[in-house]
Amino acid sequence: MLKHFGAKDAEDALQKSTLTPSGAIVRMRKWQVPSGEPRMADRIFISFASADKSRAAAACAALERAGLPCWIAYRDVLAGQNYQGAIVHALETAKAMVLVFSARTNESDEVSKELSLASAFKIPVIPLRVEEALPRGALHYELATRQWIDGFDDWDRAMAELVAAIGMTGDRSSVRKPVTAPLAAANGVKPRISEQAIESAQTALMIYIGPIAPVLARKEAAAAASLDDFHERLSRRIRSSEDQAAFLARVRRTPH
Repeated sequence: MLKHFGAKDAEDALQKSTLTPSGAIVRMRKWQVPSGEPRMADRIFISFASADKSRAAAACAALERAGLPCWIAYRDVLAGQNYQGAIVHALETAKAMVLVFSARTNESDEVSKELSLASAFKIPVIPLRVEEALPRGALHYELATRQWIDGFDDWDRAMAELVAAIGMTGDRSSVRKPVTAPLAAANGVKPRISEQAIESAQTALMIYIGPIAPVLARKEAAAAASLDDFHERLSRRIRSSEDQAAFLARVRRTPH
């Protein structure tokens, strides 16, 4: 049960996952051998606020004991690798995302970006609540229709439910990615939003939300009914109402 999950348990989980030198070397070598390496589409992306690292490590360890390979940033982003690029690639090819959720998650910009990417890539998201907290703002919107697993009453039962939920997500190795505007045009479908408008909007959006802006711009361009709708959809990805207004003012005065 999570109420018995103390500092020693967290430390043990971290050591088993990354901190024991021999264990880390064995795991790295196992994943680097081509014949035995799990496909990226078989891995579970673990998303968490930095303050919840120990609980994310415990969830990761439990899933891997159950035979479900995971991808977790502090362990799997290699030295010298572009961090943001590694996140995007891991999410694009993941079997599912497990979101370790607590009150701190509401304040995490990185988790918000990862959720947006998961939505764009059509990755199943399974929220695991590690304390009795609820999502707010943009996270409330993203998680409104998700089925939660509560881990703060009975941790072992929650892990069993999590393994079962992941087993129901299916194989994503052949999942078709969302159609972008250029691809739709190549297939004879006239895109609603011009390529110039998409590029202009994503450049403006990057100021406020960073490198995931191009992914979101493509996603919203495919769904928008008009140019104004496209801009409105993108503005809702920005947290501050003041920044939303500034973004809209900028893209609306840009010639398309």
